[in-house]
Amino acid sequence: EWPAMHKLLEETFASKTRDEWAGLFEGTDACVAPVLDFDEAATYSHNAERKIFFEANSVVQTTVVPRLGRSTSPTPLFGSRTGADGRKVLEGAGFKPVKIESLATSGVLL
Repeated sequence: EWPAMHKLLEETFASKTRDEWAGLFEGTDACVAPVLDFDEAATYSHNAERKIFFEANSVVQTTVVPRLGRSTSPTPLFGSRTGADGRKVLEGAGFKPVKIESLATSGVLL
């Protein structure tokens, strides 16, 4: 019966958008949550209530989770802007300064 069941499930899930399904389950005790991209996750009401995301150095990032009642979590390291450490990473990977400069000049390295 699996092929028929698979088709039924596929058609049922395709009948509504992700947000419509999330709305149907909102406020229930069913274990259902939408799959979100990073920007959506940062503003999703459940995450906002739990203060899962924070911004530091103009970079949105997650806090340490799970947070347990009697224990403390270390302060997260603040992230850098995309590409900010590119030269250092390439140097650490053994790239020669001439190659790094070539990548920077050509726009490959941010």
